[in-house]
Amino acid sequence: MVTSMTMDELKEMSEYDLDSEIINVPGEMTAGAEHDEFLVNNDKLNEIILNLFYKIED
Repeated sequence: MVTSMTMDELKEMSEYDLDSEIINVPGEMTAGAEHDEFLVNNDKLNEIILNLFYKIED
């Protein structure tokens, strides 16, 4: 990982209190030609996004 963040910014982020519910991006790891790759299941990811950020109005 390459970043332009300072050590103080990294330390502050590492101490950030996240919500206890963690949602993983659906997909699978595959071996690429030079690097391992994570292939996202876009259909399932879209479903997660819709459920998290939108609600059905009656």
